[in-house]
Amino acid sequence: MNKLSILAVAVVLISAPTQAEPLRTIRGRCGFVMNIPSPWSIVKAKPWQVADSCSVEVVRKKRRTAKPERVLTLELFSATHEEICDKVMICQDENGEWQIAGRAGATNQADVKETPAWREIVGLSETGSYDEERGYQGMAQVYVALLDNRKGRMAIFVGSSDFAEEKLFNAIVSSFRFAEPAN
Repeated sequence: MNKLSILAVAVVLISAPTQAEPLRTIRGRCGFVMNIPSPWSIVKAKPWQVADSCSVEVVRKKRRTAKPERVLTLELFSATHEEICDKVMICQDENGEWQIAGRAGATNQADVKETPAWREIVGLSETGSYDEERGYQGMAQVYVALLDNRKGRMAIFVGSSDFAEEKLFNAIVSSFRFAEPAN
């Protein structure tokens, strides 16, 4: 292995995201608690999918001087079981299976976990990928999760097209809990 090969391997290892980052618990002003990696943060965001939602973005910086990169968007909203499809494009098909609708009519079957108090619907959505510097990059898959507390409160997580860490996405989603909104 020459010096150039060693340098290339070192750069990849240093810049690759790691799941070994310790998680910390954060409390959001709009009424939630969840765990995110320690160097990440949340920022208020404009509603993205649901007009009357409380929205935040989870962001990370790849380098100290870099602009924060959106990792995922979280929206909290109220809805009935029947309104889910219209609000967030996560729908039940004629067989009762949950599907996640995406761009150009593409759908993917979702994984569903249910308890008497909770429903978690997780899967992938087809979306367009856009880069500020290079423009439209084509189709991409993003992680999506809908959490329903069966009392009318829901939360939807939508990952960015650059966020491909399924284990970490699932850990963040699984740690989520509704709480009373802060004043």
